[in-house]
Formats: sequence, structure tokens, C-alpha cells
Amino acid sequence: IMKKAISIFLAVFIVVLPASAVDAFSVEIIRPASLPKGNLFDQTVLWMAENFRSSKEVIELKDRELGTIIGNGAIDMNIGLSFMPTNVPVTCKLRNDVKDNKYRMTFSNVKMVFDGNAKPIEDTNRASNEPKVRERFELMANSLDAYLKMPRKDF
Repeated sequence: IMKKAISIFLAVFIVVLPASAVDAFSVEIIRPASLPKGNLFDQTVLWMAENFRSSKEVIELKDRELGTIIGNGAIDMNIGLSFMPTNVPVTCKLRNDVKDNKYRMTFSNVKMVFDGNAKPIEDTNRASNEPKVRERFELMANSLDAYLKMPRKDF
């Protein structure tokens, strides 16, 4: 009987584990850019350095040949009712992949910090929080778009 109970437990555990991974929240934004891969890579690294507190703490990987930059992002976001919003820090893994004339921004491992404790967004009020976080991520992509369009002045 004990072997059968263990077998059933393992079967249920194995089936439930992949189902929760499917529900993981991530956002992918693909946009055109009027720069070749090398320039787009350099400008994206600069944008990350200028838009986050410390680029050394934010950027974990820069591979120019692959066109991939991976880092940790953090933003503040208002949640709750419009007449009584609460400011909550949101952290995420941020991956930028660049090619000639386009980039892809992927936000994953999104966590919201409540009372000093980071909770995966999946463990919060998803129906309310996910659209707001998506909107903030779109604003970040808009910020990169504007940065890429700024004229560059050489010395």
C-alpha cells in the first residue's frame, strides 16, 4: 500500500509541476529599429545603463556577437484603486536580443515586493496586476524606442 501511495503522489507531483510552469508570466515585445545590429546593441546597453540605478548591478550578460543583453530590472508601480494607489516595487529579468533593424525585449521572473517580501506576480492578484505590469513594460520599450531615435553627437 505504501508503494502505491508513493507512486500516486509522484505521478500527481510530476503532472502538477509542468502545469504551474505554463502559467509563468512573461512579456515579449518585438519592435523595429533603424539601426544595424552593432549600433543597436551599443545603444541598448547605454539605455540600460542610463535608465537603471547601476548598470553593473543590472547587466549580467553582454554578448555582442549574439546580440544579447541580459539583466535585472526594477521599477516602481502604483497598484490598487485609483483614489487610493499603493506604490509597489516590481523586479524582473530583462533580456534584450538585437538584430539588424529590430529588437526583442523579454520580461520574465516578475516579482512584486510587498512589505519587503518579493512574491512572484503569479502569487498576487494576477487579474489586476498583470495588465498594469504589461503597460509599464510597454512604456519601457517606448523609452528605448525614443532613446534609439535621439540624434547622437560625436565629439
